[in-house]
Amino acid sequence: MYAKKIFFTLLLGLSFFGSTYVYSNFYRAENIIFKHTYSPFIYSWNHEVLSKNFVVFQSNQDLSWFSISGWCEMRSKLLPQVVSQQYVFEVELLSQTCSNPFFFLQDSDWKSLTNTFFQIQIRSYFELFNLYTDFTSQRLHQLLTQLEKHKEQRILFSRLQNLSLDNEMYRKYFDFHQIEYQKNLIKNILENRTEKYTIPVAGFELPTLISKLPNSGRPYRADHTYGIHEWWDIDTKKWQEVIAIDDGIILRVVDGFLFEDLQKIKRENLSHLDKLVNLDILRGNQVWLKTNKWDVIFYGHLDEVNKNISEWQVVKRWQSLGTVGISGVPDLNYTDFHLHFELRQNPFNHQKAGKYTFEEYMDWDWYFKWKNSQYIIQNQYTIFQK
Repeated sequence: MYAKKIFFTLLLGLSFFGSTYVYSNFYRAENIIFKHTYSPFIYSWNHEVLSKNFVVFQSNQDLSWFSISGWCEMRSKLLPQVVSQQYVFEVELLSQTCSNPFFFLQDSDWKSLTNTFFQIQIRSYFELFNLYTDFTSQRLHQLLTQLEKHKEQRILFSRLQNLSLDNEMYRKYFDFHQIEYQKNLIKNILENRTEKYTIPVAGFELPTLISKLPNSGRPYRADHTYGIHEWWDIDTKKWQEVIAIDDGIILRVVDGFLFEDLQKIKRENLSHLDKLVNLDILRGNQVWLKTNKWDVIFYGHLDEVNKNISEWQVVKRWQSLGTVGISGVPDLNYTDFHLHFELRQNPFNHQKAGKYTFEEYMDWDWYFKWKNSQYIIQNQYTIFQK
């Protein structure tokens, strides 16, 4: 009983201080009982089935003026009543990024019932994409074969009638669409892996100068990095638009870099991680894109990141991500404007799939590591389109 009180106290605290809504009036209704949801999951992407769920309450009170609410952007509606004193609400998740799993019943006066809190596990496109792009093509083909074993369900559950009457049927229907969605996602990744990347600045070519290529020397940084250039530089004008080289998801956004941030660079008793962090500071404003193929590209020295770009966002090839600047460069009068970009090669460690930290992404090998400049010039268009 004491633990239950603590639980509801925490939930109330969340509602006042950590939510997108502020409720000034909570109350408890003893004659309303939460029964179950039709599925333990709901998905945070636009899908006619997977972004919906059905919630059942039992009450001798008329719940016609009630709705389901929560801390995610969503909508709900009450389905026609079939069983006496049983109310079934359809819940549709509209948010692409919300991960708060708590939902509750709310009356027409926006009063929320503290005893009707329930959870639905939110699954996101980001998590599924992040997992599958860390698998080799061979592993993805194996997963696809396993999922294909459920193809007989395609006929059985291609059309479902009367969702509100059969909870078990809905679970099977939901599972079927979940499988179909995963299959389509895997097929799309495998197909995309046969294509080359777009150059990250439209209308420009990859560099041929040795100093602009991966592995060129940077001896003036040897006291705080490894003194090696790990990326390409594409000479541009200031504010040149930077684009996504592939369909993918945004892993990380760093904006609002200040020149004073360079003082955070460590120069003594450096560990391997210290050097990675130092390089990260030198990137300034940046965007990390996990590509549909499998790699991660770091866009560095950006002037600004587009305001409509955010972490966990799905982006398309050629989509604008930001503009070229000099953030991270230790010279306020620097005029050699160029895009720094690193292409980090996925190590395909299946045990780490979908679980890499930012530090681990920075430690992935870069493309053409330790290859000489002649080899890079001759082969860089094997992965980029001309």
